[in-house]
Amino acid sequence: MKNVLVVFGGKSVEHDISIITGLGVTTNLSCAYNIIPVYIDKQGDWWTGDKLCNVDTFKNWDAKGLRPCAILPNKPYLRVFNKFGSKQILIYCAVNCLHGHNGEDGATQGLLRLSNIPSTSPSVLSNAICMDKTMTKRVLDEGKVKTVDYITFDKQEYKTQSKILLKKIETKIEYPCIVKPNSLGSSIGVNVVNNLDELQKSIELVFRFDKEALIEKYLKNARELNIALWEYGDELLVSNVEEVCLSDAVYNFDDKYKSKNTVRMVPAKINDTLLQQINKIATKAYKLLKCSGIVRFDFLYCDESLYLNEVNTIPGSLACYLWKEPKISYNNLLSRLIEDSVVKYNQEQNLTFNFENHVLDNLVKDNFKMTK
Repeated sequence: MKNVLVVFGGKSVEHDISIITGLGVTTNLSCAYNIIPVYIDKQGDWWTGDKLCNVDTFKNWDAKGLRPCAILPNKPYLRVFNKFGSKQILIYCAVNCLHGHNGEDGATQGLLRLSNIPSTSPSVLSNAICMDKTMTKRVLDEGKVKTVDYITFDKQEYKTQSKILLKKIETKIEYPCIVKPNSLGSSIGVNVVNNLDELQKSIELVFRFDKEALIEKYLKNARELNIALWEYGDELLVSNVEEVCLSDAVYNFDDKYKSKNTVRMVPAKINDTLLQQINKIATKAYKLLKCSGIVRFDFLYCDESLYLNEVNTIPGSLACYLWKEPKISYNNLLSRLIEDSVVKYNQEQNLTFNFENHVLDNLVKDNFKMTK
């Protein structure tokens, strides 16, 4: 039976949301695969064991009965340690369910790539760009994709130039505006501010979570419309569009994961012209950002203008809820995603990685001596 790694948790503020995604995958993954859950705890330690498939394990975390584990470069194995040594488990594919820092920013993808383990998430490059909201905007701007007006700066810049930056925000962006961490998801640390005092407090909050702040123009009465794309084989599949009906000025963490009042309409009630526009821009962005796997694009629609707001390369629950028509069950979606990822990995392995050049033939030790 094929061993499929499901990696979740992580040393990230989105740790708990990643657990939800990971448990969703382990619960719905086809019995045709042997599921190997790997949980990364809040300290960054890796664990594996059957009880990681039970939500109660994480309500009162205790590593008793679990085994520490690791992935090492070059070989597609999970190494599981015990008091006698370790054993190696050959991995067919990994489902990356990590959100945020070290999971969605390309770090884990890089480790899997070095270990020759196919993975369901986009490339190191795509993950890294899309996790950085400012870098995403720059790529989209270059591709003539409209995004919300913004200003960005890091903690050191703010420390030395706060008065200049605050004045720039007030004149270029104006109130109200949105303050958010540049490289976080799940709306953590995001606030709408209406004056200088709120702006300063929100920026300080951002720097508790991230080294860079992003300030955006607030679009009053904007509709939030989301869509997922997935390059399956040679075909780019497009999900339904969902509309999130907000209970507040911004779609915050509580709205996403705690509130019972948030309404998610799938499919959204939008006309064909807007639907086609969303599909066209999301398709363009998917290619511009060199995406692969299932990626969710979050739009804002305001005053008949459409703005691409954020890109999620590892969306919560892998955006399974958006694939209602044409209907794709979560089980089927995961199986197809895994098999397609393996096919594309194998295609990449057909590239030539060696180049005979004889450049070392005539080198001797003295060639490396440096002179002043």
